[in-house]
Amino acid sequence: MIGAGAMGGAIVTGFVRTGLVAPADVMVSDRNRQVLSALGGQLGVASTEDNRQAAGSAEMVICAVKPKQVKDILEEIASLMTPERLLISVAAGITIAFLEANLPPGVPVIRAMPNLPVIVGAGMTALALGTYASDRDREDAESCFNAVGRAVTLPEANIDAATGVSGSSPAFLAVILEALADSGVLLGLPRQVALELASQAMLGTAKLVQDTGLHPAILKDRVSSPGGTTITGLQVLEENGVRGILIGAVEAAAKRAAELAV
Repeated sequence: MIGAGAMGGAIVTGFVRTGLVAPADVMVSDRNRQVLSALGGQLGVASTEDNRQAAGSAEMVICAVKPKQVKDILEEIASLMTPERLLISVAAGITIAFLEANLPPGVPVIRAMPNLPVIVGAGMTALALGTYASDRDREDAESCFNAVGRAVTLPEANIDAATGVSGSSPAFLAVILEALADSGVLLGLPRQVALELASQAMLGTAKLVQDTGLHPAILKDRVSSPGGTTITGLQVLEENGVRGILIGAVEAAAKRAAELAV
């Protein structure tokens, strides 16, 4: 793992704590000694400030640095990368073409777009396979990111849409969650109680959709009794265009992701 920031650290933590890999089989590199020391102490993984050392003996190299740092990292480790080693990039906007152009021919690459909930093992990761990535590479990548939530493999052309729907949406959902909690406070609930009520409702609704396969519209109708409280609230949402606002936010995020691509 090259880069042990919030995302890189969360991914490594998920891999180790779920038993996907043994700590002895992981090496993490980062410039921040304190971060390395903390991860080493918590997980028992090896650590280094030398990216080449980290990549030198790895079957899988995960590049979890900021997008502007990717080119430098690739230049640093390129001579070590062979067709037997898989590179996974989790840097937003870094295309497969860019990765392959900065690595030796034949090196398999996979582009990954995880979201922040990987920190608690409930992330969603979209994967896109490079030219030389095999079915085995795909299976390995899916297994890794399933360890910190769920993973789906898509054509790279769909990655920007996935960025809007799952990559950016935790922020959108956080705004909705905050507003729901604020409404509870307005109505007299203690803030922590309001936040717990709203967050568990959001969590439970998502799990209900995932576990049952119910279309959200069916779930909505089941909660909405004729002339009841829910349909009254839904009327307010529709009058204020909440549905259109959310669609527009995802569309804007996806468009910006495409603009940032290199």
